[in-house]
Amino acid sequence: MANFIKKIVIVLLITLLSGCFMFSQDSQDKSGKDHFASLVKKLAVHNVDTYRHGNKVSLLLPSKYFFTARSANFKENSYKTLEFILALSSHFRESPLVTVVGYHNNKYGSRYDKALAIERARRVVQYLWNAGIDVTFMYADGKRVLKDSKKCGADCVVIEFKPKIGS
Repeated sequence: MANFIKKIVIVLLITLLSGCFMFSQDSQDKSGKDHFASLVKKLAVHNVDTYRHGNKVSLLLPSKYFFTARSANFKENSYKTLEFILALSSHFRESPLVTVVGYHNNKYGSRYDKALAIERARRVVQYLWNAGIDVTFMYADGKRVLKDSKKCGADCVVIEFKPKIGS
């Protein structure tokens, strides 16, 4: 009989502790979602649009707000925005795959604009990497904006976070 009571007490303790853990986990999830939403609002104030596609998150950074004219140099106010992006990346449970694509509109010539778009994407990758972003894989690319693209307007850099395969 004493063994039976001990087993019941152990089962009750385990149930109680796992319930407390789950409550704590729910609190952390809610607080994490609140923090994520707060970062999205801060990014919006800094002219960054955030899009969610299932488990992917895309950030659209218009070049005119982040880079000096016709260059890949960050404007002074870009660094605060990049810090928010770095904080947002920490919300992925596993190290994400990160794609950074610079888009261009062929305003100054196809080769120049594509090279500039790629260099802007590389600068974002370099900044995030040097700041210690925890990623599985990250790369930069450059592409031409389609004429009917309302998402990018003219020139922009898009950062996409995707959970790694198997997450």
